[in-house]
Amino acid sequence: MRTLLPALLLCAILALLAQPVQRWVAKPTRPGRRRENIFIAPVALSALFWLVLLGHGIRSPALVPLIFAYTLAPAVLGVLRNGKPVTWSDFGIIILLWLPLEFTVGAQFIPTASARKRKEKSG
Repeated sequence: MRTLLPALLLCAILALLAQPVQRWVAKPTRPGRRRENIFIAPVALSALFWLVLLGHGIRSPALVPLIFAYTLAPAVLGVLRNGKPVTWSDFGIIILLWLPLEFTVGAQFIPTASARKRKEKSG
């Protein structure tokens, strides 16, 4: 189970390289559709992140708001830019995706492998 969810996530990411999948994923966000549809992907991605964490035995509720902030904040900026060509908000979106990974935001809520093994042995 520990490798199944990350493997499925990798397959989903690789599937996005196919043109038919890209067209299907882009349908809800095409012009003339509701702009709120852009929030489908971040919410689904947040749920997937949470499932991967649960699959690894990490059940820290403090990670839930961090995950939602990580996935929803760039989408909010994307909606606010309102279809304009490249602007400074695009730089902000990239920063919002990159900096939490660079500075390991939330790492204190994820136990190390050795701590999980000790817990499994004692519990």
